[in-house]
Amino acid sequence: MLGAGVQATTGPPAHAVGPPAPADGIRAARVAWYAALATATFALALGIPLVVAGATGDHLRYPVAAAALRACWIGLYAVVGLALAHGEGQRRLGLTMTSCAALTAIVSLDVLPGAAAYTVSRIAVLATVPVLALMLLSVPEARVARERAQGLLLTSIPVVVLLGTAYLMLAEEAPWGAAASQCATTCAGSAIQVGDAPVVAHALVVAVAVALVAPLAVAGVAMVRAMEGAGPITRRALRWVVWLMAVWATPLAVGLVVVVADPQPGALGPFLVTTSVIRAALPVAVLAIVLGRVARTGTMRDELTARLAHADDPAEVERVIADVLGDPSLRLAFRDGPEWIDVDGRPIDASAAADRVWVPLDDPQGATLVLDPALQAQPERMHVIAGLGAAALERARTVAELRAMRRRLVRVADEERHRIERNLHDGAQQRLIGMAIRVELARETLTSHPERALAILRDFGTDVQVALDELRDLARGLHPSVLVDHGLPEALRSVARHAPVPVEVRADPVGRLDPLTESAVYFCCAEAVQNAVKHGGPQARISIDLRRDGDDAVVFEVADDGAGFAVGPPRPGTGLMGMRDRVEGVDGTLTITSAPGGGTRVTGRVPAARRRADDLVGA
Repeated sequence: MLGAGVQATTGPPAHAVGPPAPADGIRAARVAWYAALATATFALALGIPLVVAGATGDHLRYPVAAAALRACWIGLYAVVGLALAHGEGQRRLGLTMTSCAALTAIVSLDVLPGAAAYTVSRIAVLATVPVLALMLLSVPEARVARERAQGLLLTSIPVVVLLGTAYLMLAEEAPWGAAASQCATTCAGSAIQVGDAPVVAHALVVAVAVALVAPLAVAGVAMVRAMEGAGPITRRALRWVVWLMAVWATPLAVGLVVVVADPQPGALGPFLVTTSVIRAALPVAVLAIVLGRVARTGTMRDELTARLAHADDPAEVERVIADVLGDPSLRLAFRDGPEWIDVDGRPIDASAAADRVWVPLDDPQGATLVLDPALQAQPERMHVIAGLGAAALERARTVAELRAMRRRLVRVADEERHRIERNLHDGAQQRLIGMAIRVELARETLTSHPERALAILRDFGTDVQVALDELRDLARGLHPSVLVDHGLPEALRSVARHAPVPVEVRADPVGRLDPLTESAVYFCCAEAVQNAVKHGGPQARISIDLRRDGDDAVVFEVADDGAGFAVGPPRPGTGLMGMRDRVEGVDGTLTITSAPGGGTRVTGRVPAARRRADDLVGA
């Protein structure tokens, strides 16, 4: 399950469960909702009387068609926009949709007779084009395209308003307008006309067309480029946005070209029929897509639960979640000390995945999903994660941790083999080579200088004894014979005897354990004693305790009164990590307690009868 809400972060979370939602985010959501409510209220308050006036008046040539279109533009955009603004993840889209409704209500003033209503409507209608484009770019998945194009679209709004105003100052009627806005007789015309300059007015028409088409082209190119560089989730979401924009903007662009060629009043009318119907259908299409996603949520949750019930391998758990959420790049990550590991136990490079979304699950061990950022724009899919089966997650984490442990043990074994190779090369091998040289020298001098040959052979005996001691020391580091022959208590006493400082041993008879368990306890205690000697100094008092804990477990403890240290997560490749891996590799637990100036206590608990880790990991 998820923690409190779906709390996603960019980059790995610091804790198993993400922090609470920031107050700024809640405040921004409330501001967006209230702004959407205000613009929708304005649109309906102004638009409803205008729709009624258009349907019952005789000012327009097609009053019923004009009223029906404006009712759709205002009512659908206001209602659907409010619904989206009230939901999660679509607030920006909802606010821009209600803004379109408010702007359309102002444009609908053209149903009233009079020059002032005509002028305001003809100027405001120009702003609807970039505002509608901004609305389509407000879908959450279009964030990259919006960042590239919204500056130009926002700039084009005051530009086209100023150009439209300048045109109506030099001409009586505009060649553009809303659909079904043709007057029954003669329109009242511009209320701000101060002169008649056809050439300048034509130039202004060209400027208006460029100011409208250029931002639309930039927005379209930005959408296509965003799709090319996006993941599959974003591409699927943007595909319908690009399609809607193309269907709506293409006839509009063609109409603007025609108007530039012949800027006569009503020249844009035939092209507005197609764009107006598509424009009225846009909120319905958006709402259908959102509702379809919500309806799919229940099916996805049932599918996820059913498939996870049969998923035993962690890679299969990851594939099921990725398939149901539609994110092939999804990764399941688990905490392993200071690291993050994947389902195969391999470390995850957190810096390489910093641009991904990390969603902590409600799991005390820190299970986390690493997702495509586009899923944040689809909260209904994010909530499906709450249906994750706890049993499947537990199995996946256990196997991943065991695989990570096995990888570390293999790495430690490789490092140990290299150490043995170096020790043999630098120690016993060099001494044996020297012995061979001494034998050859003694053979050559035996006849001519027998007394010198005898001296060489006497030194040879010393070399043999040193070589044997070096090999015994090396063998003790591999697998001490005293552990094999006499068990843990005597082996720990051997550790104490070879320590450079006094070590007290209190070892109860614990019987013989599994050889791997005995080896893990022995080397963990030897490492702890070595650390205590290294950091505690010659005055440190060190003790080793070994005892049975009932019939099922053996407890060991190495304590010292040395300098101590601040305990933190063990780093990979360190002695502390090796101790933990050895003990956990035999199904045991290890606890390290220390503080600066307070000494150190290493406590471990291992089962007396150990289950094989390979049974859990599988082939």
